[in-house]
Amino acid sequence: MDGSGTIGANGLSSATIALAVVIGVGFWVVFSIALAKIFQKLGDEGWKAWVPILNIVVIYQLGGVSALWVIAMFFPVINIVALVFFYVATHQINRQLGRGAGSTVLAIFLPLIWALVLGFGAERAGGTSSQFASNGHGAPTPWNPITPQHFESPDSAHQRPANHGLPAALSHSSVTPSSRPPIDHVPGTRAAIPGTFAAPAPVTPAASVSPPDQLAPPAQLAKQTTVTENPSTFEYPLDGDTIITGAQQPAVDHDETVIVNRQLRPQWTIETAQGQTVELTRDVVVLGRNPIADPNHPNAQLVAVRDTGKTVSKVHARIALDDGRWMITDLDSTNGVIIVDAGGIETELVPGSPFALGERFVLGELPTRIFRA
Repeated sequence: MDGSGTIGANGLSSATIALAVVIGVGFWVVFSIALAKIFQKLGDEGWKAWVPILNIVVIYQLGGVSALWVIAMFFPVINIVALVFFYVATHQINRQLGRGAGSTVLAIFLPLIWALVLGFGAERAGGTSSQFASNGHGAPTPWNPITPQHFESPDSAHQRPANHGLPAALSHSSVTPSSRPPIDHVPGTRAAIPGTFAAPAPVTPAASVSPPDQLAPPAQLAKQTTVTENPSTFEYPLDGDTIITGAQQPAVDHDETVIVNRQLRPQWTIETAQGQTVELTRDVVVLGRNPIADPNHPNAQLVAVRDTGKTVSKVHARIALDDGRWMITDLDSTNGVIIVDAGGIETELVPGSPFALGERFVLGELPTRIFRA
């Protein structure tokens, strides 16, 4: 009788332990899924939520607290201080997602409910709800345009030297310099870069610079008033627009060529809804909060995108200029890339597949555009 009672008690104890294990594993799985969602919202990798100790380190880091406090959790007495700093970190995470002290209390007493509310809620980093409306494909909320700012080009007054070459033509009897036409465009000038997403302001051409009507002839040719005419006269170009007629060879010009101060200017610019403007100087550009060099594109330009909401991944996307058109590739980012065409229709990119880039696109939840400067 005592033996059967012992067997029954042992069976009940085993069933209780098995049930506790199942409940514990289920708790851990649900909590890790919700915590991974929170990490992704704050711009970190979701898989870290599944690794013990590492997930606590990430919570410390996202909350702005030193991750070294995780070591103190393994020592008596000071582990209490480490736990206090842990809840300080959760409070800072709540504030980043637009939550208050109530969510901190929830994290202390009901951590599973806290993770589910923040992980599957509509909150986004920065304290606002998602910028995409629930229209089936996530249309971005328009942002307020920035007041345009126009800048004068520092070299808008640049002009050629008044005397920089030989006269247009020399006759067989006298040297008569010709007048040059006015300069319609000064090389090196360009329109000011617009500061908004509105259409760029019309470019005002630089003022025409007209050299004097009469150009003083070089000293070598000034003494030559006549050229002996020969029946077998010939013509040949001297510098592209000057012709000398006659059998005599032209005088050698020993003057040094004037060097024009001409600087290549970038033609494309990227602008974000948060006011960041970056000129593109390479044909391949890597975008992200903290981009790193691509071994396949060692000369790519690295553009660090400022994103207060941290929805942009550290290495988010790559754009490349191909036959005059930009192509964009999602580099397996956390929140993806969305292309917005001229009609407002959006297309979410498949990671690793290049796609023709229009003027507007969205990195994570950061509206961005590219335009010709």
